[in-house]
Amino acid sequence: MNLLKKNYKKFLSEKTRIKIIVFIWKIYSFRLRGKKVTCNCCNKSFKHFLDYGNSKIKRKNACCPWCFSLERTRMLWDYLEKSDLLKNNKKVLHFAPETIIEKKLLKNNNINYLSADINAAIAMEVIDITKIKYSDNSFDLIICSHVISVVNDDIKALSELYRVLKKGGLLILMEHIYKDLETTVEDRSIKTDEGRIKLYGQSYLARLYGNDFSKRVIGIGFQVEKHDHSITIPSSEITKYALQNSGFLFLCRK
Repeated sequence: MNLLKKNYKKFLSEKTRIKIIVFIWKIYSFRLRGKKVTCNCCNKSFKHFLDYGNSKIKRKNACCPWCFSLERTRMLWDYLEKSDLLKNNKKVLHFAPETIIEKKLLKNNNINYLSADINAAIAMEVIDITKIKYSDNSFDLIICSHVISVVNDDIKALSELYRVLKKGGLLILMEHIYKDLETTVEDRSIKTDEGRIKLYGQSYLARLYGNDFSKRVIGIGFQVEKHDHSITIPSSEITKYALQNSGFLFLCRK
């Protein structure tokens, strides 16, 4: 099995492996066809969405089996689609793009869209969020969902996002906020996966954001609005699109 896995990665690029996995899951999704929930990103309906999460915490009815949107993805798209942010040839920078939203925005001829990530397999350009290769005041809109919690230096990342955002522009931030934490839990001396798992619960996390998250962003210079999208839409839509664990949008203006 280890030899098979090794050769699988050796002969197939990461992009190809991703395409194969997506194809397999799309075949499986036909088993879940129904009318109880609908994904507003791909417009497919199912009996229910897939569970999502690790072995300790699994969220029921969370992941679309066709486009892999999560609750936060569907909430983000609902907000974007109903806003006027995707018009007037605005320049949009999208970090760690959700695949289905990236596809939609690439088809939008009313904006100038760019996706970015440190992994070339999942974005249009390789960009380090702590050292963005664009000049000051370059973008009208920046979308950044669940990225800065995994960056070693989140303050530097936020400062770079502020720098490349145009005056009057908007940064949409999404991060999980641990409501029982008054202040963010962070220990930069931890360098191992084992240490991060012990403190944060996941090897990829660099911190757990507490209720002081907005203050950290405001400290960079942003004006921040914590937007609860669930109170702006009918409860029937929350059920239909399974937005029950979608979290908040932090609307950060320069």
